Amino acid sequence: MKKGKEVLRELYNFEGLSFRDICKEISVLIQMKRKGKTGTCPVCNKKRRKLIGNRIRKIRDVNFGNEKCFIVFEAYRIKCECGYRSMEKLNFVLPNEMITERFANHIFNLCEKMTLKDAAETAMVDWRTAKRIDKKKLQEQFKNLNNIYPTRIGVDEIAHEKGHKYLTIVRDLDAGVIWVGEKRKKETLDQFFAELGKKKSKEITVAVMDMWDPYIASIKENTKADIVFDRFHISKKINETVDNIRKREFSKANKEERIEMKHKRFLLLYRNKNLDKELRKRFE
Repeated sequence: MKKGKEVLRELYNFEGLSFRDICKEISVLIQMKRKGKTGTCPVCNKKRRKLIGNRIRKIRDVNFGNEKCFIVFEAYRIKCECGYRSMEKLNFVLPNEMITERFANHIFNLCEKMTLKDAAETAMVDWRTAKRIDKKKLQEQFKNLNNIYPTRIGVDEIAHEKGHKYLTIVRDLDAGVIWVGEKRKKETLDQFFAELGKKKSKEITVAVMDMWDPYIASIKENTKADIVFDRFHISKKINETVDNIRKREFSKANKEERIEMKHKRFLLLYRNKNLDKELRKRFE
C-alpha cells in the first residue's frame, strides 16, 4: 500500500516539477520544486538554459477534497535565440489563465453535465470564470476542421454573456458540435466555411437552422444545401401571424363582437384534434 507522500508525488507530477510539500492556510497549497534549469520558449518550443530571472507562481488546481487547491512553484524568465524574452511556456497551465489544464478540463466536463451555476459551485469558482473556461475549451476542442467532412449541418446561436453577446454553433447532424464562432453575423458563419474549405462546403446537402437572415445568406453563398427551418421557429412565426390577425380583427369589430372575441387567443392556437365539441363550437 502506497504511503501518503508517494500518492501526492503521483498526483502532483507536472512537467518539469516534482512534489515537495503540502500545507494548509486558507486553502491547500502544494509546494513544487524544479527538476532542472531550463525553460521552454513559447514561440519556437525549444528548451533554453539562458535564464534571466524567475518569480513564484501560484496556480489554481483541482480541489483537494472540499478545499480549494493551489500549486506553488518557481517560474523562469528566459532569453531565447529566436528573439523571445519573457516568461517560459508551461504546458500544464491553461494559456492566459491562472489555472492548470486539468482543472480547466474538470470545469469543462462539469459544464457538460450540469448548469453553469452548479458547475461553478462544484468547482468552487466564480460563474464568470466557469463560463470563460467552458467557452475556451469548447473553442479549443472544435478549432480544427481538417478531418471533418459534414454533409448535413445544423446552425444555431447561444447567448454567452449579457448584452446580446452570442456564439454561433455549427453541428454535424451525424456527429455533434464541430465549430464555435464569436457573434452571430454572416461573417461569423462565412468564417466556418472558409476554415472548412470550398470543396467540403459544396458537399453539404442540408442545413437546419432558424430564420436568421445572416445565416441564410451565408448558407446560400457558400453551399448548395437545402435549407430546413426547424419546427419550433416555423410554429412560432405561424402563431405570431395568427395573433396579429386576431388583434387586427378585434380592432375592426363592434362592441358585441369584441365581447364574443375576448379570451379566444389560445383557442385559436389549439390543435384541431384537441378541439372537443364545446371548444369547436366556440372556435367556429
